[in-house]
Amino acid sequence: MISTSKEKDDFKPRMVNSISKVKPTIHNNLQTKQSSYLKRPFGIYRTYYEHFTGDYTSRLHLEKELASLLYTIKPCMFEIVYKVLDKGVGTNELTRLTKNDKVEILAPLGKVFDLRELVKEDIDEIHIVGGGVGMAPLVYLVQVLRFLNYKVKAFIGLENTVSITCREAVKRSSAHRGKKARIYLDDLKLFGLSESSDIYMSFQCDTDEEQIRGIKNAFIGSLVTEPYAEYLKNITI
Repeated sequence: MISTSKEKDDFKPRMVNSISKVKPTIHNNLQTKQSSYLKRPFGIYRTYYEHFTGDYTSRLHLEKELASLLYTIKPCMFEIVYKVLDKGVGTNELTRLTKNDKVEILAPLGKVFDLRELVKEDIDEIHIVGGGVGMAPLVYLVQVLRFLNYKVKAFIGLENTVSITCREAVKRSSAHRGKKARIYLDDLKLFGLSESSDIYMSFQCDTDEEQIRGIKNAFIGSLVTEPYAEYLKNITI
């Protein structure tokens, strides 16, 4: 749970001479503005580790038993991904944060899912299926699964083709990031997933085909569950 602003503006009461003069737009006349009072829930999008390059999982091939024992690295930095809504108070507050601003964080929360338990199962390949901003914490899951040397296929659903491109605010030390970074896609490739055989992207509506040019497994006008169901039909066990 993350507070979306570094400080809360103090409420400054203003006198109203007569209640009859109060209009439906009184909040504008009083020059107040909406602000969030509650923290917002976010999942970790991905983590960074000191002395480890961004693509370390694509070059690390440990036995699953050994990988589960070695996965004790504490990250030095983590990221969240959020969608700015036109009328979203909290997400718009986040955009006004600048470097060195401090916010309150309450963590960790939620039900624990110990991935090391998967090592005890006879599992070779794991499929990640998600859509929109709900896919964000699943990217971090992929990062961990790749450390544990699992084969991973990702099925991602987005609202439209424009939403695949990150805004210019995304700036990292990784060479692949920048103004034209493709949300989810570039990070999954960095973890070692193949764009041609491991990543499938679905878009509910088409707004700009230029955005998805070069993406082999792109599906227009479908939910993420549709290409995934088709993929399962063609699996040979």
